[in-house]
Amino acid sequence: MYKTLTAQTLHYFARPQERVLRQPLDVPAAWKGSELRQRDDWCETLEDADITEIERAMNVAHRTRKPIGALTRADFPLPTLSKKVARWRDQVRSGRGVQVLRGIPVERWPQSDSELFFWCFGQHFGTPGAQNPPAARLGRSLV
Repeated sequence: MYKTLTAQTLHYFARPQERVLRQPLDVPAAWKGSELRQRDDWCETLEDADITEIERAMNVAHRTRKPIGALTRADFPLPTLSKKVARWRDQVRSGRGVQVLRGIPVERWPQSDSELFFWCFGQHFGTPGAQNPPAARLGRSLV
């Protein structure tokens, strides 16, 4: 299941507010770019073992022969990497709201594998949502 663009919009903008804020928020997600530039704990580079596990998961997903939009988290097993993914997901959901991952080797994968990776990896983060009015859930409107 995925969220439509309308559901996504309501999720982000139709939240009741208790009052007008009179001071800056003091939460991890209320950062400024100048503050993030002073540290690098919001960036992580994938290790060789992470890439190997991702490529194994891609092979599992290929073997299902499912169309990309039908693939789920279960079709892309990350038994070891899942601990890091849980930490990144927590940062996105409840922490600073952003996590940069470096070292994803898209330059050595065909475009179809890059798309497969981003769709399936995203399944480990949550429910897919429409990205635009035509309801594309992955960059090039593949799903």
